[in-house]
Amino acid sequence: MSYRQFFRTSLAVFCLASLASAGILQTFKVGRQPTHIGVNIPTNRVYVDNVLDHTVSVIDLNVGKVIATVPLASKPAGLAVNQATNLFYVSVKGGVAVYDGADNSLITTIAMSGMPSMPSIIAINPDTKRIYVQDSADSEVHVIDAVSNQVIAELPVSHPGNGIAIDRTTNQVFVSSASHSGGSVSVFDGSSNLLINTLTLPGNPSFTYLDTLRGFNLPYLYAITQPAGGGTYSFSVVDTSSGALVNQIPLQGTPGGVIALGLATSEAITNDGVSNVDFMNQNETKIHCKEPVGRGPAGMATFTRWNNAEMVVANRLDNTVTLLLGFGCP
Repeated sequence: MSYRQFFRTSLAVFCLASLASAGILQTFKVGRQPTHIGVNIPTNRVYVDNVLDHTVSVIDLNVGKVIATVPLASKPAGLAVNQATNLFYVSVKGGVAVYDGADNSLITTIAMSGMPSMPSIIAINPDTKRIYVQDSADSEVHVIDAVSNQVIAELPVSHPGNGIAIDRTTNQVFVSSASHSGGSVSVFDGSSNLLINTLTLPGNPSFTYLDTLRGFNLPYLYAITQPAGGGTYSFSVVDTSSGALVNQIPLQGTPGGVIALGLATSEAITNDGVSNVDFMNQNETKIHCKEPVGRGPAGMATFTRWNNAEMVVANRLDNTVTLLLGFGCP
């Protein structure tokens, strides 16, 4: 598994240009090598997996501290939170562990088909009660019914990837395929689980991390791309209706992950995997400012409310989580 695949950094796209500039509010000490992170806005809690400790740290922002450390059966490779049900999901060896967000107890572990199984990135559509899990070993995505906790379908892709994006308005599922010989994005119908489109770009770049503007019916897919055969990464904006490249912004380091929130696409945030969160305007051609956080920032998640906005960043090299207020540089 490559450095890019193992240490997933995050990129987020936001449209609320009037949000306050970012500034560090608090830093939390967690376990060793925190990497993937998720939030539950109704409960004001943050969940981060600690890869070397095989644990999940639970941060309660209401009291401003780590309130629990949850043991896992094996090394984690992905994490997601279902805010509608107050459950959180962690990819472990051979399956996905399901935990109750109320008391952090293990409810069940959903076994994945195929041998060996290497579940990683998790995406959730709370509207359809479906969970999508990338499998690095099988080059497929497992579709889980969140009610029965059963795998109900497998979505095949050409190569393993690190991105799943869900358009909740159209119930389409976008799955990345990453390869040194080139990549693509497979588009599946979330109702039938059928492949309905494949997106590629000129130069056949490898797609890695993906997201869309969920629930706002905007035809944009956001991706981290890399030229076939290797080279400098870019933040790419793709029109999902035509497959056309709308914009491409060069990135430093080894970025990854995409979160998209809001009503438009006026700002983008990327993490370059060194010590900064980078901010850019989607329609510009370069990063316009950086906000220092902890060493080796990896996963990133956001709390966005109409009267407030906060961001949490997992810093894998100094074993901390940084809480930022707002988006942009002071």
